Amino acid sequence: MAASGPFEVPEPWREIQSSHPALHSSFLGGSHGAHVGELKSTTIGGNMYKTTIVNNHHESTRENKESDVPVAKIAQWLNAPNFMDPYRKALAQRMPNTGLWFFELRQFRQLVSEKGVVIWATGMPGSGKTVLSSASAQRLQETFKDHQDVATVFTLIQYDDRLETRDILASFLTQLLDQRHLIQGLMEFEYNSSKAIPLNVQEMSGVLRRVMKPLSKLFVVIDGLDEAADDVKDELLDELGSLPANILLTSRPMDLFSKSHLPNALHVTIEAHSEDIEAFVEGRIKKNSRLRSILGGKPELIQKLKSRIKATSWGMFLVARLQMDAVRNCRSVNDLFKKLDSVPSGLDDMYRHTLQRILSQEEEDVGIASRVFFWLLHAFVPLSPDELQEALAVSFEDRSFDPGDIVPINVILSVCCGLVEVTKTAVRFIHYTAQEYIKAARFDALPRPFLATTCLVYLTWHLTSLETSESSAEPETFQFAPYAYNQGDENHDLLSFSLPEDHASLPILLGNLGRSFRQRFEQTGDLSDIDESISAQQKAVRIACEGRGDLAAQLSSLGATLLQRFEHTGTLSDVTEAITTYWRMLALTPDDQPDIPALTNLGLSLFRRFERTGNPSDIAEAISLQAKVLDLTPDGHTDLPSRLTTIGSSLLSRYELTGELSDLYESISAHQKAVEITPEDHPYLPSFLSDLGVSYARRFERTGDLSDSAEAISAQTKAVNLTPSGHADLPARLTVLGSSFVLRFERTGDLSDIAEAISIHQRAVKLTPPAHPHLHSRLNNLGRALIRRFEHIGDISDITDAMRVHQKAVELTAEGHPDLPALLTNLGNVFMGRFARSGDSVDLTEAIAIHRKAIELTPEGHTGLPSRLNTLGRSLLSRYELTGELSDIYEAIAVHQKAIQLIPHDHSRLPALLSNLGVAFSCRFERTGKLSDCAEAISAQERAVSLTPDGHADMPARLTALGNSYAIRFERAGDLSDIAEAIAVHQRAVKLTLPGHPRLPSRLNNLGKALIHRFENFRDSSDIIGAMDAQQRAVQLLPEGHPELPVVLSDLGDVFRCSFERSPDLSYIEEAIASYQKAIQRTPSGHPHYPSRMNALGRALLTRFASSANRDDLDQSISHFKLATMCNLGPPQSRLKAAKNWTQALHQHDPESLEIIPAFDAALSLVSIIAGLEQNVQSRSNQLKDISGLAAHAASIAFSHSRPDKALEWLEQGRCLVWSQLNHLRTPLDDLRSHDVAELAERVADTAKQLEWAGGITHISVEEESRAHLDLARKWDDLLQRPSPCAGLLQHLPESGPVVVINVHKTRCDAIALLARAGEPIHIPLPNFTLAKAEGHWADLSSRLSYFDHRGIRPAKRGSQERDSQGVFHGILLGLWVDVVKPILSMLGLSRGVPSSGNALPRIWWCPTGVMSFLPIHAAGNYRGREVDSVLDYVVSSYTPTVTMLTDRVRNSRPIEKSAAGLLMTSQPNVPNMSYIPGTTKEVRSVFSIAKTNGARVWMANGDELTIDQCLTHMEDFSCIHLACHASQNAPDPFQSRFLFHNGSLDLVTIMQKNLKNADLAFLSASQTSTGEEQLSDEAVHLASGMLAAGYRRVVATMWSINDGAACEVANDFYDYLWSHGEGDGCVDGTQSAYALHHAIQKLRLHLDDSERSLITWVPYVHFGY
Repeated sequence: MAASGPFEVPEPWREIQSSHPALHSSFLGGSHGAHVGELKSTTIGGNMYKTTIVNNHHESTRENKESDVPVAKIAQWLNAPNFMDPYRKALAQRMPNTGLWFFELRQFRQLVSEKGVVIWATGMPGSGKTVLSSASAQRLQETFKDHQDVATVFTLIQYDDRLETRDILASFLTQLLDQRHLIQGLMEFEYNSSKAIPLNVQEMSGVLRRVMKPLSKLFVVIDGLDEAADDVKDELLDELGSLPANILLTSRPMDLFSKSHLPNALHVTIEAHSEDIEAFVEGRIKKNSRLRSILGGKPELIQKLKSRIKATSWGMFLVARLQMDAVRNCRSVNDLFKKLDSVPSGLDDMYRHTLQRILSQEEEDVGIASRVFFWLLHAFVPLSPDELQEALAVSFEDRSFDPGDIVPINVILSVCCGLVEVTKTAVRFIHYTAQEYIKAARFDALPRPFLATTCLVYLTWHLTSLETSESSAEPETFQFAPYAYNQGDENHDLLSFSLPEDHASLPILLGNLGRSFRQRFEQTGDLSDIDESISAQQKAVRIACEGRGDLAAQLSSLGATLLQRFEHTGTLSDVTEAITTYWRMLALTPDDQPDIPALTNLGLSLFRRFERTGNPSDIAEAISLQAKVLDLTPDGHTDLPSRLTTIGSSLLSRYELTGELSDLYESISAHQKAVEITPEDHPYLPSFLSDLGVSYARRFERTGDLSDSAEAISAQTKAVNLTPSGHADLPARLTVLGSSFVLRFERTGDLSDIAEAISIHQRAVKLTPPAHPHLHSRLNNLGRALIRRFEHIGDISDITDAMRVHQKAVELTAEGHPDLPALLTNLGNVFMGRFARSGDSVDLTEAIAIHRKAIELTPEGHTGLPSRLNTLGRSLLSRYELTGELSDIYEAIAVHQKAIQLIPHDHSRLPALLSNLGVAFSCRFERTGKLSDCAEAISAQERAVSLTPDGHADMPARLTALGNSYAIRFERAGDLSDIAEAIAVHQRAVKLTLPGHPRLPSRLNNLGKALIHRFENFRDSSDIIGAMDAQQRAVQLLPEGHPELPVVLSDLGDVFRCSFERSPDLSYIEEAIASYQKAIQRTPSGHPHYPSRMNALGRALLTRFASSANRDDLDQSISHFKLATMCNLGPPQSRLKAAKNWTQALHQHDPESLEIIPAFDAALSLVSIIAGLEQNVQSRSNQLKDISGLAAHAASIAFSHSRPDKALEWLEQGRCLVWSQLNHLRTPLDDLRSHDVAELAERVADTAKQLEWAGGITHISVEEESRAHLDLARKWDDLLQRPSPCAGLLQHLPESGPVVVINVHKTRCDAIALLARAGEPIHIPLPNFTLAKAEGHWADLSSRLSYFDHRGIRPAKRGSQERDSQGVFHGILLGLWVDVVKPILSMLGLSRGVPSSGNALPRIWWCPTGVMSFLPIHAAGNYRGREVDSVLDYVVSSYTPTVTMLTDRVRNSRPIEKSAAGLLMTSQPNVPNMSYIPGTTKEVRSVFSIAKTNGARVWMANGDELTIDQCLTHMEDFSCIHLACHASQNAPDPFQSRFLFHNGSLDLVTIMQKNLKNADLAFLSASQTSTGEEQLSDEAVHLASGMLAAGYRRVVATMWSINDGAACEVANDFYDYLWSHGEGDGCVDGTQSAYALHHAIQKLRLHLDDSERSLITWVPYVHFGY
């Protein structure tokens, strides 16, 4: 706050900004892995077991507490096919020393040594591509085995895999996950970021590119590209083309694809080289015992065999392999070569030969082979070995299944004669060419329903086995069930087909089937399996609900599967349904037989949902269940420590949500007990200790009890000491230990603690691998510790290092990471901290941009959103303090309010947010002066204090903010109770702050400031002594370089200055100057407090000049005022104070200075800023009270320098701002329309209309109104670049007479006359008039008018005092005539008119300033004696609030539409709570009669006959209105001034909202409709000006109460004149209204004497407008 110095915002460990906007993040930020948690096998349903982490306080940001994710879980999420089996099998087929030719190729050497190399190797089927690609992958892995930053991935695409691009990319990621530790951390981050939701191709590709960044080189080997679908080929090749990797592809020739993809690939042809064939044959001989015995010791026979195979295999390894298979069972050399002679060459011939071998086997073997081929050709998914074995055991002929008929897998392979191969997951043909050959050979002549019948028979058998089983346990042989369930004739559900709905065993079968699908999901990660599992189990539950089956068992299994799917996909409905399911299950459990696994899993489900939603009821229920489990756990049970830790962590989570201290105490108790019963050598003890330390640290953070901090550090130090060097959890445990040291430093200020904290955090960062997923959090904690030390000692290297590590933390965190918003928030806070030191606005702008991005990345409903909004609000507030830009303070309040709306009412952070909101309101109050803002500030801060428990560590900070708000309100309102309260609150804050606390100096300073405020008003010496003591202590406690030192030094200067005022000891002012100079030396250029400190130094120098007369002091003082004024940054109020001091110093000590004109120019420009359109009317009025008279002073200076033009400009610029701004909103439209810019004109008109009545809306909240008003002001400035207020003032002046501006100031009085076509203003000095005379006239007039009642001249008092006052009124009018009006008329050459001449008198427009606005200039004259002489005899008078308002009327003069010409009349004689004025009805009826006589269009309604809405409607239809009623003026907010009707009030803001485009004349026959407000004498805040602003071109009004009888007579004569001087069509012509009023008054005077009572009867009538 500009006037109150630093303020504090508590919650130092969270994302809530302190007085120095530096880094604040969660205490646990960076503590990931401090306790990995106990891996606990928990039963979650049926025979299903799930490994869960029961304690999860780990390294993350506050809102993302997750444990390290097991590699298996990430692999399950990726759901990639496993290529390791075919890879290993291919390597097994390779014979030693084969393929070496490929590795010696130039292209392969390039692949190894260079980057971005692509080899596309092609060969015919069977040429050995798969073995060669597998060998290449192995070669690359061996070459780079010692390079942790190089990885190789391999994919083998086979004809029956039906792989998608996503599967291939997933396989790359899975292999990287297995191979490289540095990749594991990144993969964990990606897993957490995705919430375990499966990725599509684009997402998978993005993940691959991100996780491979730490690698210097990635090799990608893909075999069998030709066997992929065409669309997969295109998509995969597109991905590979943009992947920064070295790639080896093998395939058949693919000219179509190679021409359109990878144009820079190096092409190589693959074929079986002679030496490779020889090596292959030799290797097969060594592996076959028969061949070794036949050919052993006979190298010539071996060579003969090699040559024969080379000659007949045609360069295809597949043929060579089949040939060697054909001779493997030979008995002799002759038998071998005889069989070899019969083996054909070529692939098709080889397949034909092999098929003949199969058919030559025994009939049963042929049958097995036939069914194998049929299943391989027609199964809708590849069968696993177990599935195929059970499928083959079904007898199609007998419709039966017997597990005893299962054929061993090696027998199956044997009867297929090498055409089939087996992996762990699938049985398939040896090559896609083999499949094509078998299909073409029609080796599948089995009946069409063979597959469906097999499945149906199998399921029927399973049902029978269940019916005869004693339990529902799953039979071990039930491997084929998932396939059988999904297989059917045209997708028919075979289970439903085989069993009726009412079958007794159906729920058991469905439940077991569901668990089977779940088991397969755990193996494959295929989400469709878990979907099928849940579907089957849900159906089982529905049937069991009907009394068939074990409902509890089915519910248990279903709940487990739903929770498992939630863990995998993050779908909230799954965990919700799991919770419902477990509740249903527990409802079936007898109270005396509690189901501990069900209770545990229900608690886990509720906790998981709480983590996701933050719902307090979920964590409460989870804790209740965990407590119940704990009660059921006997002492000595091995699970007791982990269950204690689990509930301790849950209690801590609830405390963090609600702030309930009892939860924190119970959390500590649970953790303590867990530690106490855990043996010293237990591997989990360090984790339990670290968690205990976190809970202690939380309590220390809350209560400030240093013993808690000591316990936290002790436990965490022991945890670190018990953790072996190199242990994966050591960096995390170091992190929480370092954070505890930071926390204690924040309380005690002990530099050894912060040094230790930085050292520990540096060690934690150093021990964290470069790509570890929690490195960013540990960097974040290191940065926070560096910021803390910077804030304390001001070493710039600390904030530089902090910036570096925070930026690195953000750089390491990918878009979409849940920690990124928190890290951005903290990075923004570092920029704020640097700004606080340097004052560089670039840092502040960057901070706000970063904070906005953090909020943008935070999803709605996120628990971290309120604190991030709060942080943005603080940074916006800082920018407002720097620039004075009102939009920033309005937005700051809006985001603080949103933060409070979003946070639960019982959340522990609510008090901090309320305190910050109060600070923002206080700042705006200092700018706008709206007491409602200060009330809002105090209300929010009092609530913050009341919600803060006694003993809370943040209580002093919240008391400080509250005390500052009380002090600010005292400065504005002067209520002694406010400053007394402020001092009491600050004293309490200081008392609660421990010695050595880093915030103690600022709290002492705030106390000192409050004491000074009271001293300045009440001069109690004890206050100045107390202030001096407090602020000197504050300075002593702050080290050099501390960001708050300039603040405290400046405030200490104020104390010394006040001391000098109390006791003029020159040493005091010397000390003040020295303090201010030190403060300025330490204040960065551009800092928001720079203007106020320069101004303070200027004042002190000026004070010393007054004592010493040293001209140098005066010159320096003026120089400092000037620098403060001309500063582009800082609150405009501070700069205006400096500007006023600048002008006053020049005027008093150097009045002839050339700087005096620029000084006033600057001051009045600041006035426009302070009372600009962006504030509502009441705020502008509050500001204007403080600057009243400035324009008059400036004009007096201009007159002294012979600059009447500048005087006129300043008077227009610095007066009547409310009405001038409103008038300006209306003026550009005609110009725009006249230039045919209709669309722009309408946009301007719409914005202007909204701005006109902004501030008078009542149906929206105050803040919504304020923000809307500000947005409108910005929109207006964008639409229309406003000219200077005085541009064109001498244009569009009325032709019928002069405009006279009268200025009064204590130094001199002058007038300016403006004449059409004169070219320049005429300066008319008024040497005989003074400000004292004007104020005396006003005092006399006010006193005299107090004797008369409303709307009647009935004297209110009688007596001698009244008689003594006789002649006062005459004296006022005479004084105005002699000293002001007559000199002006004489200078203008205006002579007394001759009534008999028939010539109309000229018109004159009076534009008075200051107190002259309250005096009846239009009636000035000598009314005593026989020579009566008055202004009425010379001119016809009108008034205008400003010259611009009049010239705009002249410029935009246009005829009234005939259809709207007419008069609307109403009288309101009997308004509730007001005096009865019966004469109004007579007046209106009389005028109505005259109107009818003249044929005028007139409408009349009296009293209850007219509602407000009807009146408004008629105002749009009639050009003129006559209001005979009471009126009420609201000077602070003139838009709320109103006319009082029987049925309500007609206020100005409502009138302004109407489209009164034909408004012409308003006759306000009401009391005091042109009376102004004394404190706003330059603003003309009365109903007459308001009606002009509402659109009426001329207004008749009264300066004070009027006489009923005279009112009727004046009205009659007024309208009679208008109609008699009109065109005879009955229309009311407002252009003659000034003459009509002059005529009516003169006629009234004919039957009145010149007594005071007579004068008071007619003088109040005035005319405004054109």
